[in-house]
Amino acid sequence: AGDAYVGISWCYFFKREVDPAKDYMAKAAAAQPPRTNSKLAENLAVIGFYGLPLDYLNRFNERIEAVTVKDVKDAFKRRVKVDDMVTVIVGPEPSASPGDKG
Repeated sequence: AGDAYVGISWCYFFKREVDPAKDYMAKAAAAQPPRTNSKLAENLAVIGFYGLPLDYLNRFNERIEAVTVKDVKDAFKRRVKVDDMVTVIVGPEPSASPGDKG
């Protein structure tokens, strides 16, 4: 499968970037199972608060694997307001020559 991408203005999401993120999330979840009663209670509280299905923890990796580049694009579009973003550049002004200090 090639480098399918989905662009939003200046931002592009590539399959080669989404897949490693999915792998990281799945491995991180597997590495930190709820080993204490307080962690289990915390997970149950999150499930209840957000109205998640009761099998949420059991199906977590399955749901992460199902995420597509299009899903990432759609979430980005819903949550990130590109028009409200600013670009910050740190360093000398572009018109300054490399030897200028001022």
